[in-house]
Amino acid sequence: MTQFYNQNSNNYFNSTVDADMSSVQEKFLAYIPKYGSILDAGCGSGRDTKSFIDMGFKVTAFDASKSLCLLAENYTDIKVIHSTFIDFAPPTKFDGIWACASLLHVPRHDLLKTIEHLGRLLMPNGYLYCSFKLGEEDTENDGRLFNNQTTDTFPRYLPNSFKVIEIWISEDSTKLNRQQQWLNVILKKSA
Repeated sequence: MTQFYNQNSNNYFNSTVDADMSSVQEKFLAYIPKYGSILDAGCGSGRDTKSFIDMGFKVTAFDASKSLCLLAENYTDIKVIHSTFIDFAPPTKFDGIWACASLLHVPRHDLLKTIEHLGRLLMPNGYLYCSFKLGEEDTENDGRLFNNQTTDTFPRYLPNSFKVIEIWISEDSTKLNRQQQWLNVILKKSA
């Protein structure tokens, strides 16, 4: 999986860094305390990390691709940690976790335990945003797995510690000129 992003990091960076995620960010940030702490989990280009920093939030970012970590560091001027979801173990907890188009690479059989792990990184009553390509079946593209989700399938992978606050479908906002719809979800961790 990370091999694709390491080998195509510049193209991926250039095609995603300018995507307008402001409307989705606004929905998520409505639940996060002003200047709160956000973990950008699977930060890719660092686009959202930079947006959150520019708005005054305290942001920690990681990605599984070493090449994307370097590009995101240059773009955001913060240290981007090289890690997978399961291996990431920070010393502090976060008000919110932003996992934009990143959990979609986790195999279905690992999705529940991955979301449980992320939940342990949240403060009580913290929020997790995640997005998936809209669809019922897993797909593969360039050696990358996509565990596509719908409003009906995604709740099956939720641990009891989370409840769905918002769930909606949106259109693609990258420069990839694709007709792709996305499932967006905001989850709240129980106290």
